[in-house]
Amino acid sequence: MQVSPLKLNHAIQVGDGVFDITIQAVANNGIRVCSGDVFVVTSKIVSYEQSRMVRLSDVTPSDVASAYAKQYGISAELMELILQEADVIYGGVDVALWPKNLRSWINQFRLKLTQHYSQEAGALVTDSSCMPMRIGTVGVALAASGFKPAIDYRDLSDLYDRTIIITQPGKYALEKTRSL
Repeated sequence: MQVSPLKLNHAIQVGDGVFDITIQAVANNGIRVCSGDVFVVTSKIVSYEQSRMVRLSDVTPSDVASAYAKQYGISAELMELILQEADVIYGGVDVALWPKNLRSWINQFRLKLTQHYSQEAGALVTDSSCMPMRIGTVGVALAASGFKPAIDYRDLSDLYDRTIIITQPGKYALEKTRSL
């Protein structure tokens, strides 16, 4: 597997089209798209495209949000967004809300790429997450299209002949482990 980061000529702005930015960056970076290539974009960039940004100074916290904010030591405005969105929020002065309809978005993005390059492409939306008691962040896949990102081991047996009920390791992580 080869990873080719796409250097952009400018910072992505709210409302920018990810597809247009991607094809321009591929051309500017001299990358040749081949069948089977997988394009990876962050969920935050999708949030930018969908204009899912909120300035914290524009948020009016409810009494409930204010009470929780005091209890957990965060701003009342951020707590109000957490209560409204009830999923994942990226913090800061400007807050990127979770993208809407990620599966539909990634399927459409992949289809446009496949048509544009006349090659079967895959697409993946990623995010990063912190884990309690750990240093650094962990990358996670939120939505995939055009390829199978995991191998399903459920209903198979483990080393002790027990039925596996949960494990679905990432396909590429498994290949990396086997090559060590």
